[in-house]
Amino acid sequence: MWAGRDQLGVCSVTYAELAAGARSQEGVDEDLKLFERIELSFEAAWRAGQRFRQYRPGKHDAPVLPDFFIRAQAAVLAIQHLTNDRRRTAVWPELDFVFPERT
Repeated sequence: MWAGRDQLGVCSVTYAELAAGARSQEGVDEDLKLFERIELSFEAAWRAGQRFRQYRPGKHDAPVLPDFFIRAQAAVLAIQHLTNDRRRTAVWPELDFVFPERT
């Protein structure tokens, strides 16, 4: 569990993604009570749009803009990005990715 190792943050974009599959806002808020909430900045939104435009997906890789928002926010804040998604990392050379160990 990462919560015991470092302070964790959740981007407002991730919160929106969680809301799409949640039964209640209270439940999501409870699950994220240990996370610092990070609003998407205009600088991050700009970077996300620029990288999204520059990205050239393969045949089976349809990128989704929210992933670019989340990674851009981590880049702007110069914080590590904890993710299971190893795709499209090359377009973020300045970002420090952390991948959980697979069990």
